[in-house]
Amino acid sequence: MNGIAPRLAKIVLRDFRAFPGNETYTFDLSAKGNNLLLFGENGSGKSSLFLALRLLLSERVPNNRYEHYRNVFSPSTEGTISVELTSGMPNIFRWDYGESHPAETEGMPFLEFARRSTFLDYRSLLRTSFLHEDALCVDLFQLLVETLLRVARMPDGRTVTEHWEAVQRLKPSEQPSEVLGEDSDLPSPKEQIQGAAEEFMQQLGELLNVSAGGGQSLVALANDLLARLTTDLEIRTETGHIELIEVSTDLDLRPHRFAGAEVRLKATYAGYPIEHPAQFLNEGRLTAIALALYLAAALLTTPRSQIEGLPRILVLDDILLGLDLAHRMPLLELLQGDEFGSWQIFLFTYDASWFSMACDFLPTDSWARMRLHAEALGDGWEMPVLCDYASYLDKAWAHIQSDDYKAAGVYLRSAWEEDMRGFCVRRQLKMPLKNELRAYKAEDLWQQVRSFEYKTGFRLVDDSLAREIRFCQRHVLNPLCHSDPARPTREEVRRAHMALSRLRILLEKESHWTWKLPPRIASAIQDLSGEEETLVDRALRGLARPSNFALEQACKLLGAPNPELEAIGILLRSSFEQALWRFCSRKKIDFTIKCCDELRTRQLWQQAVNEQGGLATSQPGFVAFIESHRELLLEEELTLDLLRTHTKAQLEEVCICLRGGSTVDNPKCAMDSW
Repeated sequence: MNGIAPRLAKIVLRDFRAFPGNETYTFDLSAKGNNLLLFGENGSGKSSLFLALRLLLSERVPNNRYEHYRNVFSPSTEGTISVELTSGMPNIFRWDYGESHPAETEGMPFLEFARRSTFLDYRSLLRTSFLHEDALCVDLFQLLVETLLRVARMPDGRTVTEHWEAVQRLKPSEQPSEVLGEDSDLPSPKEQIQGAAEEFMQQLGELLNVSAGGGQSLVALANDLLARLTTDLEIRTETGHIELIEVSTDLDLRPHRFAGAEVRLKATYAGYPIEHPAQFLNEGRLTAIALALYLAAALLTTPRSQIEGLPRILVLDDILLGLDLAHRMPLLELLQGDEFGSWQIFLFTYDASWFSMACDFLPTDSWARMRLHAEALGDGWEMPVLCDYASYLDKAWAHIQSDDYKAAGVYLRSAWEEDMRGFCVRRQLKMPLKNELRAYKAEDLWQQVRSFEYKTGFRLVDDSLAREIRFCQRHVLNPLCHSDPARPTREEVRRAHMALSRLRILLEKESHWTWKLPPRIASAIQDLSGEEETLVDRALRGLARPSNFALEQACKLLGAPNPELEAIGILLRSSFEQALWRFCSRKKIDFTIKCCDELRTRQLWQQAVNEQGGLATSQPGFVAFIESHRELLLEEELTLDLLRTHTKAQLEEVCICLRGGSTVDNPKCAMDSW
């Protein structure tokens, strides 16, 4: 592969399971190989795509030939599963109807990719809980040996699966002498087999609970991930006492049999020890435990490539069935964090509401968004239809352009409700209790958004925008108005689109910064500042007092021994952005907003500098300094690599500039006084 780091750029399916042979389906992930967020209703082909990738990216030749998976309603002689790579030689791997699997033909380039592919669906998660409800304990032995730790290496160099199979089929007379100890008397065959089994269980317990090579054990890493998904919950494992109960006389037919080959999963919730989690914990916590175990195993056992930058691949199909919305957002944050930052992730879901929220959460520059739905055909069967994701605002704009104002009004109403609901969920705003979910109205959400204060006495939605949306409620956003044949008009839907675009920018900006905050830096800020995480989270959004909290913390950290420079860079950028938004709002600077545009820091800065009476005239020295540090303060994506290029002296200069003449003990952002 010539040392280049390839990723999946395209996935092509034809004549495979739900995907018929009369059409070719192409999932285009761009030339740089984006992650994929896919919504698919039941029967739309989502699980068929999951299976296709799992079969193709397998280092083992599948048990069945391609013919076994063809579409029964519309088969074709051109059936194929293929993935096109962003670079490398070869740059495509495929499995075609009538042809051999690439594991037989492609050799090492293909195996490099296949060995780094992890697949997880909701059925797999059930192996940690549901299957054990009627058992005496939750036994993870088979799951660990056959799946989670299958390729993990034991001290003797064999994988867990290889080692366990060797124990089960051990011929006592062939047992290596160095394993038997210094005793010259050869143990009996039963003693040899029993000793090998006990040694395996001991090494398996060490893999689970003892860190190796300076890293974390599986249980320790799983608990770290679990703490990010839920609270007050930890897991532990205990290996059982294994005992040989039958020595096989014909190992070609059946292996030795053992009792006590168990790894019991136990937990502690809110300080209470739980011997049988499947009988005690609710579905959400059981799902969180399963996810933590699977993801920890993927991180620890999926090998890194010898080719620099080659990603590991994680494909997740409907793994959120047991998680409510409050626990789904932390999963997205986890997948966006440092642990999975270099992975290429494929996230499939059947939940349309959560898909919409995830679309808003995940960055557009690294995630492709697509939808699958099933189209009923005249002869009774259904075929998938693939389309790119478009937001309700985008769809409304398309209908405005085609003069279909009633359809535009429906999508505008949907966009309004979706944006407000997402904001209330992300900010965990309190709603009045009602008997049924459908009893909540758009007006309830609007009251929460309308009254939201980003700091005491300062509302996020100003009076002019509130008046404009009130006008739109009467003529576009009121569902009853669509029965009027004369409404909505072209001007009314255009005004509504403009107002909702402004509202979306405000709501997204209010949550944007902390979504992007890398977990490692977030924890560094928390550790060094001594503040509670919730306070830091609020402060970085400008919600906690004092309003210059980010600048205050940057000053504090700069004076600490061995300061975390990346954390300081994050705080200074946050302080600058918040001050810039306050300045533009206070000066009533106007912006031209177009469909799909996001109001970015550079646009804010240019307006603040060049507007009549702007900073170019009143503060030329400040403008020149910010421009000289534009990588830190104005770049669209503030990455860890960029942060690491800044020295402590440079960050001190930025801090001094931002606080102007204020003191280190009581810093105030200079822009707030202009």
